[in-house]
Amino acid sequence: MEEKNNGFLKGFWVGFGVFLVCALLIGGIMVMQGIKGFERWQASQETEDVRPTKPSNSAKPTDPADPADPAGTDEADEYSAAAQRFEEVMEYVDVYFVLDYDKEEMINQALKAYVDASDDPYSEYMTAEELAKTMEDSDGSYCGIGVQIQQSTETMETTITRVFSNGSAMEEGMKAGDVIIRVGDEDVRKISIDDIVALVRGKEGTTVNVTVYRSWEDKEITFTLTRRPVQVDTVFYEMLTDKIAYLQLTEFDMVSVEQMEEALKALKKEGCEQLILDIRDDPGGRLDSVLDIADFFLKKDLLIMSMEDKTGYVTECYSNSKALFTGDLVVLANGYSASASEVLTGALKDHGRAVVMGEKTFGKGIVQGFFTLSDGSGIKLTTEHWMTPSGECIDKIGIEPDIEGADDPATEDVDELVEQAKEYLQKK
Repeated sequence: MEEKNNGFLKGFWVGFGVFLVCALLIGGIMVMQGIKGFERWQASQETEDVRPTKPSNSAKPTDPADPADPAGTDEADEYSAAAQRFEEVMEYVDVYFVLDYDKEEMINQALKAYVDASDDPYSEYMTAEELAKTMEDSDGSYCGIGVQIQQSTETMETTITRVFSNGSAMEEGMKAGDVIIRVGDEDVRKISIDDIVALVRGKEGTTVNVTVYRSWEDKEITFTLTRRPVQVDTVFYEMLTDKIAYLQLTEFDMVSVEQMEEALKALKKEGCEQLILDIRDDPGGRLDSVLDIADFFLKKDLLIMSMEDKTGYVTECYSNSKALFTGDLVVLANGYSASASEVLTGALKDHGRAVVMGEKTFGKGIVQGFFTLSDGSGIKLTTEHWMTPSGECIDKIGIEPDIEGADDPATEDVDELVEQAKEYLQKK
């Protein structure tokens, strides 16, 4: 009997997965453009300004055909049959299944399983609550412990890349480089970065136990951390000499554009003529943010990036304003510089605007879009490949630096790559 029930449930999941296609096409989808990356990627593309774009081929195709459209009769028949099959399964479960079950949870898990079966680590189905949290991420403020994390798509290892000064993680001694292995009693070494974020965040004032592995001490450490509002500071800067400044950008959130503009204006007042822009370990973020930030360094009407969807339609995005900083520029990047970081790096490198120094970047050359369903839930799907101004798609390839270099983690008091960049600028 147990084997029969297991087989029955397996059939249910498969049937429901096929039904999703019909549900998406018939139910109607509201698009909220976005990118995240990497990430901690993940963020909306929507922007208030009208950025110059130029289609490089024919007019943009219309939305996918309605299954009821006679022109798509074969597809309509296929979706209709799938929907009918799933409805039959649902009826059998409702009428005959003897065990207790949560129908809403079964539906959510089936939707997640369907999108997960695409084998794309950046695409997923989200409940209304999960979607709201994802949108909150892109704002640059949240209620959590105050860390930035990065996950390897190959090993699923989740590493803390930054510990913010105003969170409980900093106060309790959590460090960049710690690898998260458990949240509470749940082993998180094989779950998505978004699921880990959902476990860590929560209501203000509540606590969460986070266990990490610290490789340089070869031990596991469990921290009891208090969740509280965290305002993410994504920009840090200082003058290194009377002319050379250092500016670090940790992610491309909604708050990042304003923080970046304020920093560049402040540095200009302090006499900055040459800039080291550090985007090492920056996992990316919002597309509108990286386009606005690219404006600060590029002349108007220069191509920043282009994007191609599955129909072959290409959209080109151009710089939209006069450059705020026009001096010598060095960009520091490494293997954790991903997504929006690579958009900026590629644009500055291809236009000869900056020298890229460090290590090859991550290699995320795809764009995600958010689609909101009628009940407030949604899906994040990879919808486009993007290319640098030279037409190169860097997905799973990355961007090679002009000058190789790296920081030595054994020397905590000095960043060798920053010193290398400073020496390079001093010789110009």
